[in-house]
Amino acid sequence: SVLSSQGMNDFLSNCEMIEIWGGSVWHGEAYSASISLKANRFPQTVLLLCNSPNQVQVMERFDGNVSLDAIIERSNIALAQFQVQMENARRVQREREQTRQLLNEQDAEYRAALEADRLVQQQKEREILIEKRAKEEEQRKAEEEITKQKERENYKKNRLAYLEENVGEEPRLGAGTTRIRLQLPSGAKLDRKFLKEETLESVAEFLELYLLRINSEIQRFGFSTNYPKRNFSKEEYDLSLSEAGLHPQSVLLVIDLDA
Repeated sequence: SVLSSQGMNDFLSNCEMIEIWGGSVWHGEAYSASISLKANRFPQTVLLLCNSPNQVQVMERFDGNVSLDAIIERSNIALAQFQVQMENARRVQREREQTRQLLNEQDAEYRAALEADRLVQQQKEREILIEKRAKEEEQRKAEEEITKQKERENYKKNRLAYLEENVGEEPRLGAGTTRIRLQLPSGAKLDRKFLKEETLESVAEFLELYLLRINSEIQRFGFSTNYPKRNFSKEEYDLSLSEAGLHPQSVLLVIDLDA
């Protein structure tokens, strides 16, 4: 009843340096404490000076039932006697806390530096990966372009061979021939005679053969006339020159369809 009294509570409340702990010897921790303090009478009240976690000094001991006034008086005497030791203990505690705080700050700075290094390394690896992928994409496009170029060259070679075999000789001028002047986008003019029964497709093949031989950049082309104004569609290439109204002579404008 003394330890739980209002007077004891008021006394302890005014002593900020005192921490309170209590327990029953029927429990392991309290039993171990009673053995360490060599307690032989109960209740046992002990005023301890904790210099460090591993160094504890007894300032006063109260065996058995002791009055409140006696506890307060003897506790004040003990606190006065151990004032220097308590100041040293508090100083050590402050230094320990400062050291712990410094170590925590250093640890935080170290972790922050590690994180910064990790982010820098991560960024470098990302940049290396981006550069690698860019080079791979560039190489892929280059290889793709080489493949396409080879395909174009093969197509051109095969197409040239086909046209050289199928484009006939220019016929002699006569009543059955049609004179065609092809005016290229560059302004150059190309004259050629065809049989009037030949089709616009024959004219197109002749022009394609010519363009392939001079390595022209024109890939796709169409035909038109100015007088009368007319654009020939691909479906009209099956018309004979006579049916297309180009006999006996006409000027065909060559249109670069990719320009």
